[in-house]
Amino acid sequence: MDSSLFSCAISLGLLNHLYFHKFEPHSAKIPLLLLSLEPAALILCIGGPISFLRVLLSYTVFWGSLSLSIVLYRLSPFHPLAQYPGPAICKVTKLWGVAVAAGGKQHLYLKKLHDTYGPYVRTGKSPS
Repeated sequence: MDSSLFSCAISLGLLNHLYFHKFEPHSAKIPLLLLSLEPAALILCIGGPISFLRVLLSYTVFWGSLSLSIVLYRLSPFHPLAQYPGPAICKVTKLWGVAVAAGGKQHLYLKKLHDTYGPYVRTGKSPS
């Protein structure tokens, strides 16, 4: 196992989370391009043989650490909306709303959330 690649990919994922949290982009084009190329560029910077397994490891660890960092932040007490109650899935992603809305029962789900958690319910991440 390539420990330097592993630790650098973790660090790169965390640094990306910090950077995009501080400087939120207005368009997704450039950030998506950067996020898709950074793990490959990391292999070139570290050096060593370029193999399918090293590329797979780099991308998996990078995206895993980035995703885990985002999820932990959104569930942490440091998030600006941490004081508002709600289901964990609603705090982590807005994709739950797509599934609920597709079923046509969003109003019933939101009513259930308000019955459970009170007048204020966190149903998404903060806009900034």
